[in-house]
Amino acid sequence: MEKDALEKVYKKYYKELYFYVLSLCNDHDLANDLVSDTFYKAFLTLDKPDDSLKFWLFRVAKNLFIDLKRKKEEQNSSIDDYAPFIVGDNSPLKTILANERDLRLYEKSDPNSKNI
Repeated sequence: MEKDALEKVYKKYYKELYFYVLSLCNDHDLANDLVSDTFYKAFLTLDKPDDSLKFWLFRVAKNLFIDLKRKKEEQNSSIDDYAPFIVGDNSPLKTILANERDLRLYEKSDPNSKNI
């Protein structure tokens, strides 16, 4: 899309698209980023504006939001998969610390034990 055409499209649809994306994510900074990415895709992809441009912009913005949400869920799920090992009663760290504590208590209580 030519720069002049994109500028007209931007001025025409920015505010409406911004509030739509804001309603999806409830984050002003993220909404600005997603709208910017949407217009960037329009600049790279479209040759000239047509009647379906508005719907295309809204669909691209929604897809960008969905993709971002999926990536965040994947990151959170990968952390959640390891959560039992990081925290909890049977975490490796707690087990190691408990073993160290038990060993020190044993060494203090048994005068015949040798320090290693």
